Amino acid sequence: MYAATRTVKAATLLKGAVAVLVLLALAVVIIGPVMAGGLMGGESEYSDGGGGEEEPPEEPGEYGDGVPPGPWGGHSNGFIPESLLWAIPWAPHHHLRSDAVLALIELNKEFKAEFGVDLGITDAYRDYAEQVRAKEIYGDGAATPGQSNHGWALAVDFGTGIATFDTPQYNWMKAHAPAYGWIHPDWAEPDGRLPEPWHWDFWGWNGGGGSGGDDPKDYARSKMNEFGVFIDLGEAEFACLETLWEHESNWNPLAKNPSSGAYGIPQALPGDKMASAGADWETNAETQIDWGISYIKERYGTPCEAWAFWQNQSPAHWY
Repeated sequence: MYAATRTVKAATLLKGAVAVLVLLALAVVIIGPVMAGGLMGGESEYSDGGGGEEEPPEEPGEYGDGVPPGPWGGHSNGFIPESLLWAIPWAPHHHLRSDAVLALIELNKEFKAEFGVDLGITDAYRDYAEQVRAKEIYGDGAATPGQSNHGWALAVDFGTGIATFDTPQYNWMKAHAPAYGWIHPDWAEPDGRLPEPWHWDFWGWNGGGGSGGDDPKDYARSKMNEFGVFIDLGEAEFACLETLWEHESNWNPLAKNPSSGAYGIPQALPGDKMASAGADWETNAETQIDWGISYIKERYGTPCEAWAFWQNQSPAHWY
């Protein structure tokens, strides 16, 4: 009797074990592919389906002279990627659109010559969250979030005496700033709906003096031909130059490598090497391009040779 009972129990346990194995096998067949696809490299709802490498930032665009602040580049107010914005050199925590920075640099030179100090910057680009906070703090004194010209990276709030009506600094700005595209809006005038001497909008600038109103790529192409440096080598050589400097600086004349200190469109190291091409090397794209083209000619012969050298340097690329 005892042996028979043990036999029955063993058979029951065996059946149970078989059932468990069957269930496990079904789980592998049904759930396995889902697990493999979701957790082992297949595309999930969070996958972009590619290698995961981000696209390079867009280049600063070309913008008109005398155009009131508004949408540009297909971006929404307060949601402009920081990679598209340029830091103001003497106030690097504040950013604007590229042409606004270049115009501000030239205006600042005159202001500093007159008053001995840089233009004081208290605010520039304001993302959407910052606009919400400003509205909470200042109420009717701040624009509705998503409607501020600060959200287009085309407005600045100034200090340095400009923040008070009828000071020498404010009156100087009224006389000189419009030549560089910086306008004090009617609504901010003393008799406007919201008097703000500190708020100025950027309406575009023609880049007088060649400091940046024109597309630096167009200048580089024309300079290559004018100098006869790479003449008759074809558009392929310019394509190499274009790609090289996109990787180095995204054609930003204010670009500075935080580690090495390399500077400008060609990323000269040190930056003041470019002084041989002009005293305005720190801000003038054309001066930097003149120097960079000559450097490539002397060191590599052609832009494509320079680009090939750059690609072969690892892990840090340089030329």
